[in-house]
Amino acid sequence: MSVVLIRQMSHICGKCSATAKAFRSFDMGAVAEEDNSKFMFYDCRNLEQLWTIVARGNYTGSKSVKFTVYDADTKTFFTSAGLEEQEFVYTGKAIKPKVTVISANTETLQYNKDYKVQYQNNVNVGTGYVIVTGKGQCKGKVLVPFEITPPKASTVNMTIANIPDKVYSGTLQKPTVTVKTGKKKLAKNKDYTITYEDNLHASMEGKKAKVTKASVKGTMETLTLTYKKAKLREGSDYMVTPDVSGAKKNRMKITITGLGDFAGSTVTKNVKVN
Repeated sequence: MSVVLIRQMSHICGKCSATAKAFRSFDMGAVAEEDNSKFMFYDCRNLEQLWTIVARGNYTGSKSVKFTVYDADTKTFFTSAGLEEQEFVYTGKAIKPKVTVISANTETLQYNKDYKVQYQNNVNVGTGYVIVTGKGQCKGKVLVPFEITPPKASTVNMTIANIPDKVYSGTLQKPTVTVKTGKKKLAKNKDYTITYEDNLHASMEGKKAKVTKASVKGTMETLTLTYKKAKLREGSDYMVTPDVSGAKKNRMKITITGLGDFAGSTVTKNVKVN
């Protein structure tokens, strides 16, 4: 008696990409070997069979799967299915490729009558799968892969929400960014990435820091200015102008003028003179 294996299974694990090859027909009690896997078929007199895949060569372990054997002369069956397209551009929505299923006697089978379709991994970029399963008198099950590719940046209508101007802080500015395509909010590091440039120094006069916000400590000889825990540099961030005429005993009046990121602001202090 010649029988047909109509449930086509694949052995896929995280460490290897070996795919079990389908055997369309075999004799009862047949044992087949191919490549690095050994396929063993048991008790072919029963409809419910067991397929054990035993790894060989560089791989270890085994996997057993039940499958059904039908008489090729009395059942309609299929062992493959085709897609109209193999590659699709990411849209953010579920992609459902159209499937064509041909029976063993080359007849085109009807969707929802002879077979049903399910989808896996059919939203995000990567490999998606169409799972075709026979219905009614039609028997078979196949897994058909397809690819979802990222869209080209030039074809995506992205909008970036307004980013408020920042006042110089002495540290690298990394404002939060909101990116959308239509009404859909995109995910950072998944749908897009961000890089920052020239995000330390003030680029606008109105966004420079105020030297009046700096902490002033020390004497005239050891004067230090600190802004948000960062020590300012004389000649780059500020300059000191002493008022000699206003010196009294061991103290002197000075004017601190902001430079660079602190330009446009001044502050007057009375400091000790050693």
